[in-house]
Amino acid sequence: MLSDLAMSITGIELVRATRGASAKIARAMNITRSAVSQWDKIPAEAVVVIEQITNIPRSKLRPDLFSPTNMHSVATSLCVAQNPHR
Repeated sequence: MLSDLAMSITGIELVRATRGASAKIARAMNITRSAVSQWDKIPAEAVVVIEQITNIPRSKLRPDLFSPTNMHSVATSLCVAQNPHR
C-alpha cells in the first residue's frame, strides 16, 4: 500500500518534504519563504522552476496540469491554434 500512499501525496507536500527546497524556491522566484509556505498547491507559473530545483517531475508537482493526458490535450490545442485551417 506504500504506492497508494505515494500516489496521494500532493506536489506541495513533496516540496515541503524536500529539505531546503522552500528557501531555494523563494530565492529563485524572488519571493519570501513565507509566501512559499502559504501555497495550498504549486502555482502553475512556478512548476518549471520548482522542477529544476527539486528534480521532482512536473507531472508529480501538478498532475492536474502536466499529466500525460493533459499534455496531449495541450499539445493538440496548440497545434490547432497554430494551424486553424487543419
